[in-house]
Amino acid sequence: MLSRISILAAIIISLIASPSYAKQGGDMELGRAAQRQGDYDQAVNSYANALVSGSLSTEDQASTFFHRANIYNLQGKYESAIQDYNEVIKLEPAFVKAYAGRGAAHESQNEFTQAMEDFDQAIKISPDFGPAYYGRGHINFALGKYSTAASDFETNLKLDPTHAYGALWLHIDKVKSGLDDKKEFKRNAANLDRLKWPGPIISHYLGQASEEEVQQAAMQVPNTLTQNRICEFNYYIGEYKLMQKQKNEAKTMLHQAAELCPTGFFERIAANAELQRFTK
Repeated sequence: MLSRISILAAIIISLIASPSYAKQGGDMELGRAAQRQGDYDQAVNSYANALVSGSLSTEDQASTFFHRANIYNLQGKYESAIQDYNEVIKLEPAFVKAYAGRGAAHESQNEFTQAMEDFDQAIKISPDFGPAYYGRGHINFALGKYSTAASDFETNLKLDPTHAYGALWLHIDKVKSGLDDKKEFKRNAANLDRLKWPGPIISHYLGQASEEEVQQAAMQVPNTLTQNRICEFNYYIGEYKLMQKQKNEAKTMLHQAAELCPTGFFERIAANAELQRFTK
């Protein structure tokens, strides 16, 4: 998997980690093996060979399109991902994770209407599928619908109380909704491993870690992850400064997040949304 932490990753991690089909072999299994090893070019080639073989059942065709779509999504090839998710849904209209994956691809292209429709459909099919609420919460945040976003993040956190990003976003949206959730945020944080990123950010929000300590924690990753962590450090500390009414400092950090965050990271989308709100 690419070294990306975002709404996209939150959904795709769930998708790739839970294979649904037992009858896999040949090019299909070669593709899965290559995908698990991070050899995405080989995986895509193997999946393509499997699809043109004419030997796959409807179920296995759906699975193959689905896993290839996940790769395209992670690589930032969003239109190719959407096309493959479309094929999955044609073959299996109730494939909930295909709607969530397609929603993530639309979101990464700022296609919020299409993304919302996909997350809504995923929730309709499977009301207990947390990543769909998480994705929809991000869309509502980008649109400035903080109370609605908070409701989505609250449901997501109920379904997965150990989801650190979910707890963080719930707190951000409740504060923006004008609610005092200090006690609730502290209770939610008690379920989290705060030694693991983004735990240091949550500790900072609780007043238990300095900004410098969070920055040091952000840098304790391989070089391939440094940009991702700097992105998140700037975004979430920028949001914290907004909560503290430090508008100028917040604006500076959000500008840095908008510039540094990789394409497809929701933090990039959210930073740009916040900066646009500064001008209103």
